[in-house]
Amino acid sequence: MPVKAGAIVLDDAHVALTSVREAYTLTIPVKVHADVYADLAGRFRVAFRDVGRSGAFSDITNGKDYGIVEVPSWPWNRKLPEVQDYLS
Repeated sequence: MPVKAGAIVLDDAHVALTSVREAYTLTIPVKVHADVYADLAGRFRVAFRDVGRSGAFSDITNGKDYGIVEVPSWPWNRKLPEVQDYLS
């Protein structure tokens, strides 16, 4: 027996995640802006130590390994005005 549909929902949320991440990602290439990269990375070194990721952080920021380390939200929020001033 046919059923009348009141609505059809297309769940495409997984696609939106990439768009949102890109909109809120700051990329500073070390090959282009080595001094800015080093300065900003240094501002968050302690945050990675506090969460037990200082080894991975050092390996990536020193070029020994490749990957992405995301700054935890609490140090980012605390240092946001400082980072904005620096980048402006």
